[in-house]
Amino acid sequence: MTASERNVMTASVPSMRTEQVTSVTSKKQRTSPNPLQWLGYSVGRKLPDSMQDWVRNDLIGDWAVPRHLIRSMVPFIPVFAAFMLFPGPFLPNLQTSRIDEETLQGVLEYVEGIGFPDIDLERNDEAALFVADAPDDVVTYFDEGGEHVFSVYGLTIYEQFTDARVVQLRDLVRLLENASFATTPTGDYRGEVVQVIAGVSEFPPEPAVANERPWPLPVSFDELDDVFGGWRCRTFAGVEAEALLSVFTSANQATTWDLDGVQYRLIGRPLLPGETGCAALNGSG
Repeated sequence: MTASERNVMTASVPSMRTEQVTSVTSKKQRTSPNPLQWLGYSVGRKLPDSMQDWVRNDLIGDWAVPRHLIRSMVPFIPVFAAFMLFPGPFLPNLQTSRIDEETLQGVLEYVEGIGFPDIDLERNDEAALFVADAPDDVVTYFDEGGEHVFSVYGLTIYEQFTDARVVQLRDLVRLLENASFATTPTGDYRGEVVQVIAGVSEFPPEPAVANERPWPLPVSFDELDDVFGGWRCRTFAGVEAEALLSVFTSANQATTWDLDGVQYRLIGRPLLPGETGCAALNGSG
């Protein structure tokens, strides 16, 4: 080894390099709403831009119409819940009132002009060609000859009826409606005959509104007249009708009626003068 080699020392030092690594976590954006976002969307809140494809499919994709109908009911859920907690009265709210002589004379003139005594059962559907999804207005006239029924499709919507009787019928309906607003009810209508429809209760009522009562009818369920779909019907008059009206006054639409351990639903109301009741339901009246 020469002197120069001894004086020169060569060291091999590995190269050290320090790098700072930054970890970045990328969060994937949602493309469909979670339950809370869906509820907000149902009442009008805007969803994030990442869900635009979901919104587009929701509005114009397959089954869009059924989804829209179901979603439109969401804001009304509290209202429906309130109705469940506060069921309505058992009997319909039928009121009696007295019209003046002038209004009565007008009613009689329309009855004569329409020819109600000569009508048994008639329906006019002339408006069906021009108006969709309109209701039938049914006017029933009672006299010593019985029941006279005249129904018109779209009576208060369509204005171009060619049957002059229909025009008079519409004017009669408006006259009666105006008279009902102009007069003060004189009391509840109780009637002389009560119709009761009964059927087995398929679903138990909500515990918060459960209202079980004993069977109120003077006859058993099997003794009622069969009308449709397992439902049975019977009319009651005189003392029996008065007793039922007294019981029904304190009941509500959630009330179930127990007979030998079976829960039944009842639908009752006083019949209007001349109504045939159950006979009309089973087609024999």
